Amino acid sequence: QQTAMIRSGLIEWLVFALKEHDSLSESTLHYASALMMNLCLRTSGKLGCVGDARNVLGVVLDLLESEDMEVRSYINGTLYSLLTVPAFREEAKTMGLEALLDGLVQASPPNMASQLEFIVQQLNSVEPLQAAESDDDDGDNEDEEELDALEDVDEEDSLFAEEAEAGGE
Repeated sequence: QQTAMIRSGLIEWLVFALKEHDSLSESTLHYASALMMNLCLRTSGKLGCVGDARNVLGVVLDLLESEDMEVRSYINGTLYSLLTVPAFREEAKTMGLEALLDGLVQASPPNMASQLEFIVQQLNSVEPLQAAESDDDDGDNEDEEELDALEDVDEEDSLFAEEAEAGGE
């Protein structure tokens, strides 16, 4: 399902929506930032952000300063994941991410400062992107497996419990 979301342009839409985060409800902001993080954990999600890296980074940098610690945690996860892509890392350096992160580390509570320090380490790493073998295929076969399981059901099988059989609601 995540691959379909990425292919349909959901990350671009999330970036657009999160750009106007002040107009979002708290729960919408939480869900949108969590979804952004989850989609950016996938290789296709990360690579999809490279072409619009400046815009994505602008939104992420703005949200890094959010007072909502839950949103910041999601955005930290998003940023950490995106920084595994060398081209994204270079754009982040060009935009002065390290200086912003250093300032945020000083002003953040210990658990948040720790997350930010890991992001700085990722920013300064020289590791190339290591795509997981089945990163973008994980879970996409679930629907096919469910369909295969349904094909195993005989047409003569009853879908309802008999009187003597236990049945759930």
